[in-house]
Amino acid sequence: MSNVNESMVKKNSRTKNFDEREKKMLIELINPYKHIIENIKTDSFSIKHKSKIWENIVIEYNDQQTTGIRTAKQLKTLYDMAKRQAKKSISDDKVLMYKIIKLFTDEEQSMVLDLVQSQRSSILSGHLFEKDEAWSNVLETFNLHQTSGVRTVDEIKYLFEYLSKTAKSENKNDKVERFKTGGGQYKKSMNQLSEQVIAVIEDRITPLVNEFDDDYGYADPINADRCGQNVQDDVETIEFEDGVEEIDITVDDLTHNSHKKVDWGIFNIEPETSTLNNSYQSPEINLSSNLKTKKDTAVKRSSSQKSVCDGLQELAKKKINKVCTQQKFSSDIQDIKIKKAMVELETAETTLQIVKTELATKKLELDSKTKQMKLQEDILNLQKQKLLEN
Repeated sequence: MSNVNESMVKKNSRTKNFDEREKKMLIELINPYKHIIENIKTDSFSIKHKSKIWENIVIEYNDQQTTGIRTAKQLKTLYDMAKRQAKKSISDDKVLMYKIIKLFTDEEQSMVLDLVQSQRSSILSGHLFEKDEAWSNVLETFNLHQTSGVRTVDEIKYLFEYLSKTAKSENKNDKVERFKTGGGQYKKSMNQLSEQVIAVIEDRITPLVNEFDDDYGYADPINADRCGQNVQDDVETIEFEDGVEEIDITVDDLTHNSHKKVDWGIFNIEPETSTLNNSYQSPEINLSSNLKTKKDTAVKRSSSQKSVCDGLQELAKKKINKVCTQQKFSSDIQDIKIKKAMVELETAETTLQIVKTELATKKLELDSKTKQMKLQEDILNLQKQKLLEN
């Protein structure tokens, strides 16, 4: 079929240009077969399959074309040009984004993040008209306090998108470093701006908590209680019959000694019930080191829980301070808007007063000119009378 179509198009003859409707139609025809056309395999089966798909696309296209019959080669050329233009457009957008970012100062970037934080519910999860209104409010407030020039909504959006990508990347690197140290100290790569961004988009990047995950509560201050519970679960409790008191030992408490035997008499087990010595040769336990190790474990556990609690308290204080700062910033913005409205009202009143004064002045000038003209007419009339009398 492709050979027939190619024969229908004369060689070395220039056909009409594709119109926009045909370009859009071609993309719609390719879309169902994109997993085949964009397949990078070059084996014979894949090549034959692609050729067959292109033949079907050519048939469907020529049934709906309006500018002339096309061949598979022409449609492939048009599709490749469309892909190149799309890639170039994306590249240009990235270049434009980086150019726009350099125009903002650090203080302006921080101010944009604070303004987005105040409108985050509408910007991140609102309807389209709510998002547009929220971005308009952010732009209006920003342009009132900017120091490097008036910006547009698109520039503010580009800035927020770039900062979000950077913050996500830095947060991912910090998470990897934190898990490498087991939750201990690590070198942070996030700066203050990235922390502000994470506070805005935290709901989007924080995964849902699942207590059945293997890493649930690991190196996570939020699940500190669970961490403490996991530590307690590592302690094994040994129970003995005949009312013997329970003791808890860890795996580290078991020490093997080939020269001594375990003194199980400390547990006060009756000879007739203690058949363990006769039937099983158990590892020996150094009881004095057991007690010491157990005390050290308890001290470490308490100190670890205390450090976790202190960390949680410090984190809570930071969050409270941040919320207070954001509320204060929002109230300051409202005060600035009120002051701006009052200044505009005063300006309008002053302008009205000036207009009234100008109108009054013009009225006086008009009255004065009218009186002068009347006096001149009277003088002329008197002169005429004198001339007539003479």
